[in-house]
Amino acid sequence: MRPIRTLRKPKKQTAVEHRFFDDRLCLCAYSDPILIACPKCKHAGSLRLRKEDYEQRNWQARRFFGCEECGHSFNWKPRLVIHSIANWNEVLPLQLQTPCCARTLWAFNERHLHFVEEYASALVRERIGSANASLASRLPQWIKSAKNRDAVLKAVKKLKHSCQKSAET
Repeated sequence: MRPIRTLRKPKKQTAVEHRFFDDRLCLCAYSDPILIACPKCKHAGSLRLRKEDYEQRNWQARRFFGCEECGHSFNWKPRLVIHSIANWNEVLPLQLQTPCCARTLWAFNERHLHFVEEYASALVRERIGSANASLASRLPQWIKSAKNRDAVLKAVKKLKHSCQKSAET
């Protein structure tokens, strides 16, 4: 005789599920400003594009860094967009990074952080077409995984808090 299978109760659905729509922008579109630690004093600073370069979406243009704490400044021209935190830390350490799920969650700025938060918190994620260069398609699998959602959102909250603290000082 076969055992009787019990059916799982369906999860309660909220009135409106949080949905994510891929805007099809690449990582470069989230790269102004890039919040880094000053190479001299380690205080927060930012690499910024000129307004004209930003408006023309010239992501590979020269960027300017000026530290408000120690006055250190320099120009920096990326040769390529760096997609790995290990490579960033070799060149210019990012300000927004924290351990998460035995890896490092990082973001260029608050806008990039908001993107990760929106993606991770969404129950439904939608993409139109096959924009393989979009940031959503290039996120690491561990960020996309539903089992890591709470940990990723906790790490995002921690980074957002550190942004607010640095903005106040």
